[in-house]
Amino acid sequence: MEMTSGNDSSPANTYKSFTGHEPLDLSSFIAPIIGNQAYVGGTAIKAIAPRFVQRADGLIVPEHLAAGPAPIDQMLVYLTTKEIFGINIPKEYIQQALSQINAAPVIAFVAEIMKNLRSPDYSQSDVDALYATRWFKAEGRQRVLNLLNSTPKRGLIVAQALLVTAQQAMLHCPEVPPKDSSPVNIVTVYLAIADHLVEDESNDLSHELTSKGVPGALGRELISNQLFNADVDEAHVFARFNRTWLQLPKERIDDRDIVDLEEAYLSATGVPLRDVLVAGIALRTATLNGQCIIKPDYLTGLNWASDRIERALSFFTADISSMRDAIQAQQKSGKATSWSFDTFRAYPVLRDHEGTMAVIDTDLLMKRIFGWRPIFDIKNALMKTGNDEDRKQASRIDNAVRRLAEAYTAEIIDSLTGSSKDANQRAYHDEELRKAYSTKQGVKIADVAVDYGDSWVVSEITTIQLRRDSVSGISDDAVIADLNKLIEEVAQIDATIHSLRENEEALTGIEPNKDIRRQYYPLLVLTEGFPVNPISLPLLREKVAKKGLLQGEDIMPLEIADLPELEMIEGIQERGGPSLKDILNKKRSGSLHNMQIRDFILVELRLPTQRPKRQLKLYKEGLRTILSHIDPSLAQVDLPELDSPE
Repeated sequence: MEMTSGNDSSPANTYKSFTGHEPLDLSSFIAPIIGNQAYVGGTAIKAIAPRFVQRADGLIVPEHLAAGPAPIDQMLVYLTTKEIFGINIPKEYIQQALSQINAAPVIAFVAEIMKNLRSPDYSQSDVDALYATRWFKAEGRQRVLNLLNSTPKRGLIVAQALLVTAQQAMLHCPEVPPKDSSPVNIVTVYLAIADHLVEDESNDLSHELTSKGVPGALGRELISNQLFNADVDEAHVFARFNRTWLQLPKERIDDRDIVDLEEAYLSATGVPLRDVLVAGIALRTATLNGQCIIKPDYLTGLNWASDRIERALSFFTADISSMRDAIQAQQKSGKATSWSFDTFRAYPVLRDHEGTMAVIDTDLLMKRIFGWRPIFDIKNALMKTGNDEDRKQASRIDNAVRRLAEAYTAEIIDSLTGSSKDANQRAYHDEELRKAYSTKQGVKIADVAVDYGDSWVVSEITTIQLRRDSVSGISDDAVIADLNKLIEEVAQIDATIHSLRENEEALTGIEPNKDIRRQYYPLLVLTEGFPVNPISLPLLREKVAKKGLLQGEDIMPLEIADLPELEMIEGIQERGGPSLKDILNKKRSGSLHNMQIRDFILVELRLPTQRPKRQLKLYKEGLRTILSHIDPSLAQVDLPELDSPE
């Protein structure tokens, strides 16, 4: 069997490869020659033989088995009422049905399902099967189960639709139902809401795919979807919060740019930060243990005074009436979409007039108390005073949190690269990069450059978050403005790569081997995450290229990582798996090259993962620190082992 190669493709050689061995009695004929196809030598006859190729994970398999996963394989398509019932339920039914009942049973319905959806004991398919069995009978049940097992992946329970159901209940349910009200099937209401989620925003999400330089309706939908459905990893959340809020501020108390965040929280709000954390963890634990509706006296087990409990709860709980007003105001603003959940992000726990509580979403609760929102608590309290010194302090605290997030990221990079200033230094940070290259006036410097001998991974760490209009999918302008902010960060990576090209020795102190042609891997690390998908990442790369940045055959495609992804690679490294550079190198030619690094690792490389030792240590220390706020004896409590990250 022969094929022409790229080095032997002259017309004469090509002719010899496909002629000479035909049967003598064969009449003249014309045969199209297809590239990347094996032929019997000296003929134009296709060879019947298996072709083998190497997958991204290194395994050599027959070509027909090597087709990698596609980005669309990561999508979940939810069932419609037409598929389930054979009819489309009209949108008018939703408001009509909700006007017959008060909001309490709807909120309980949503809280109970969201509890199972977020439970570590259930997968998405487990939850779908649970409610398909519970909600439907006989033929209807079997039809739904068959649909759930079909391809592409289908879903019955959709978190977005559940939160919209809670919103609609607070908008349309009366406080006192009419006396002649009819029975309402909340399941049907939920399914109808899922049917009508995006019809008002775009009748055709594909119509903007041909637009250049903008995400379009489909791109905005993907961005909002990814941000909302991003998993909350408990170990990462506790480890990061412990390090950045509780440990590093005290270790760096002599740094004038760092603030004791616990002290700042108490000073600004009058409430100890750990009171808020304990109250939130207690409600999350109760919910995941099966208590969807939590009685007002549940937290009395903390042995705190009632006013202390109320002050702690006030930061993340709200009564239904207040939530109704906030949601109505958002709807009237003209900036509301089916992804607009600002009210639930701020107040993920609802309370009725008797004080009974329901956690709408335990993931939103974790983000509220351990994410960026505690900074807003401090800043809002300080800004309300109208005092110039308080405004300056608010800005100083905000900057301190950003510095601490960058410091935590630098620790992850040092750990996953095995870098040490005392012995085996591979990661060079901002201070060392500035010392080496800031002699040139106006030179830009990245945050970290990692030396892999034959290549460098150059990273810029940023705490930039997408603006509200981007999160909610409101406009292309908002997304483009956010991407433009990232381009400014990429410029620092680009400048550092140029500096390394010109004088690597200024940084390392070692003359580079001239026989090795260096490659450079630009990596943008967003501490608060970024929705990487086949629209957003190519769009950012396109804009970077138009700015003349990251140009040259020795510069690999720009990649984006978040902190859980870096910690995943950190754990892989501890198992002796591929390095950060190796993963970035394989991803650029993988089927999921335009998807998240996490998807590439888990789905395409199929690498086994484990939690890094550094993270587990911080997780256990942080959780014990918070538990000891309830009872000092809990500081030494044994904690269960965690599953590997997914």
